[in-house]
Amino acid sequence: MNDFAEEALGWQIPVKRFLSRYWWVVLFVTLCGTIYGSSIRKKEEIISALDDQLSLLQQERQELMTIQQDLVLQIDSQSDPDWIQLTLMKVLGLVPEGQSKVYFYNEAPSASIR
Repeated sequence: MNDFAEEALGWQIPVKRFLSRYWWVVLFVTLCGTIYGSSIRKKEEIISALDDQLSLLQQERQELMTIQQDLVLQIDSQSDPDWIQLTLMKVLGLVPEGQSKVYFYNEAPSASIR
């Protein structure tokens, strides 16, 4: 039984000797592991923020492309007489000859106007 106890404790002696000699290596490896783990977490946070920014930029790009297509259609249709007439009617409020302009009021007309 005594031999078995010595064999069971026999592996502890080299471990204690290793730790007493090379404690600085264990500390260095632990420190490096901690710094590496922290760096990985920070990198994942940055990647997540960049992914969010990318999706916002892609959405903004899509909106701007839609506006660009609309502007290109407007530019292309400027030589069309019907488009010119429609623009004059919408923007300037002009009406073609022979047509009358109708105004719609949101409020009820006052009693003085009859």
